[in-house]
Amino acid sequence: MTNYVGLSGVLYGLVLFGLLVNLRQAPALYTVLYLYFSYKVVAQQFPAYDPEAMRDFIGGRVIVDAHLYGLLSGNGCAMVTLLRRWKKSRG
Repeated sequence: MTNYVGLSGVLYGLVLFGLLVNLRQAPALYTVLYLYFSYKVVAQQFPAYDPEAMRDFIGGRVIVDAHLYGLLSGNGCAMVTLLRRWKKSRG
């Protein structure tokens, strides 16, 4: 399990990137999913969240900061991609 520490943060970033970049395909669904994942990651940052409960559930360490970094990275990459698309479409 130690080889996979932080992988969930990368997955969060990729999922959120995909949701934002492809938002026009299914706006209602992708918005709900984006808000859900974002809420989940932000809720993990509050003191009341207990990462030990998740550790017992999955049998390994959970680094919630990796989820936050994934969220921020996915948003940043999506914004850059969308900005490039917008500039390209404007000429």
